[in-house]
Amino acid sequence: MERLNDLPTAGLWNIFQELSKIPHASGNEKAIAGWICSFAEKNGIEAFTDQAGNVILRKKASEGCENSPSVCMQGHMDMVAVKTPESRHDFTKDPLSLKIEEINDIPYVTADGTTLGADDCIGVAAALAVMTEPELRHGPLEALFTVGEEVSMVGMNELEPGLLRSSLMLNLDSENDEEVTVGCAGGEDARFRFPLTQAASRRVRRIEVTLSGLTGGHSGIEIHKNRANAICVLSRILKTAADKYSVSLQAFTGGTFRNAIPVSASAVIYCEPDRCDELRTLLNDAFTSFSEKYAQTDPGMKLTVELSEQEEKIAATDSDTSASILNTICEMPDGVITMSDEFEDRVETSCNLGLIRTENSVITTESLMRSLISTGPVAQTLADIADRHGFKVEFSNKYPCWTPSRNSILLKQYERIYEEFNFKKPDVCVLHAGVECGLLLGKYPDMDVISFGPTIIGAHTVEEKVSVYSVEKFYGMLTQMLEELA
Repeated sequence: MERLNDLPTAGLWNIFQELSKIPHASGNEKAIAGWICSFAEKNGIEAFTDQAGNVILRKKASEGCENSPSVCMQGHMDMVAVKTPESRHDFTKDPLSLKIEEINDIPYVTADGTTLGADDCIGVAAALAVMTEPELRHGPLEALFTVGEEVSMVGMNELEPGLLRSSLMLNLDSENDEEVTVGCAGGEDARFRFPLTQAASRRVRRIEVTLSGLTGGHSGIEIHKNRANAICVLSRILKTAADKYSVSLQAFTGGTFRNAIPVSASAVIYCEPDRCDELRTLLNDAFTSFSEKYAQTDPGMKLTVELSEQEEKIAATDSDTSASILNTICEMPDGVITMSDEFEDRVETSCNLGLIRTENSVITTESLMRSLISTGPVAQTLADIADRHGFKVEFSNKYPCWTPSRNSILLKQYERIYEEFNFKKPDVCVLHAGVECGLLLGKYPDMDVISFGPTIIGAHTVEEKVSVYSVEKFYGMLTQMLEELA
């Protein structure tokens, strides 16, 4: 990481490294919020937290710029906490292990065996670097760093209207430096509950089935890449078995976050002792068809079937209940639902089955629906599936889409500056992911907002990395915008 010390953005990278030492998975942002407040106060910047735990910073304008419009830079403090199966990293106490990786002679910062958290601590670091840039001439500045963005945008949901003073906002949570975002999808969560009804005791053998090695990815930005969803694939493999044999589903676990495409899933099933070998063969045959289907997107996919040697006499889950659960999961929409008619090559509506858990004899699933228009049709589909199979589904955490403004002053300024830096125009896009701007505009409807950021690859996966050169351009454009607005 020493290579970064000679760059114009050395201050930004120093801040990012300090932030990376502090555990800040979603729900555990108190320590990083405290560090930011202490950093601000040491640098003469007003800092406070609101009732939700969001951090708000304010810095007075440079001399002579007091009458310039106030600009708020916005990002989120939490990160998606994912690690490799062999990693011993503890996200509650361990610092991230950062390193530089070369791809086609281009340097990227990444983490060893875990997500990097550049989504969005690179935006947070940029805002803090701006506020401590000694030569930067600027108007009144604010910064808003939210909690829980990766889990239903908790902090922005609870942000108090009227707390911010700015009329302009630069959201620093985009992940492609060739784009400027002027709109985004809204979202809604769906949660199914599947009680495991027990049958009479019978002699069975235990089989543990594990699907792993999938590519995964961000369920908004990468949902169109048609990568395999571990929960969906394993459900279909298990359904193949349940359609032919008397199978008891005892446990099903998979996924890490509802907004990440699951990379692994495992299930425990029971079957009649004399059918287990046949069943194992059937499971492996079913897997073969999926491994061929996803050979290009998920070349590392593998299935492990572990069959116990001992028979047991237990009250396993009723086979009809098991079949019904698997049928329901297999019917749930997942992936791209519709493409946009208005925005070329953009997903309009999608659904990601991101989590499945088993606790106290109940299996639960969590799906995240996204749409540029309305999640209502997908929610209705899920409700119909639940009714048809006799299960319950609950909907929550609905947030609005961000409708593009055709008259944005910030957009026109950014397009011009971007062309100066890159000798071409940026792609003006609507993002099929949930940035917080839609919720913000519900509280501050007159605010002018755009979103931009450096190129981040593999967000929400252990392959997450951020381009060093891209960060240089991103920070240069950010500081130029603020100087011009002053």
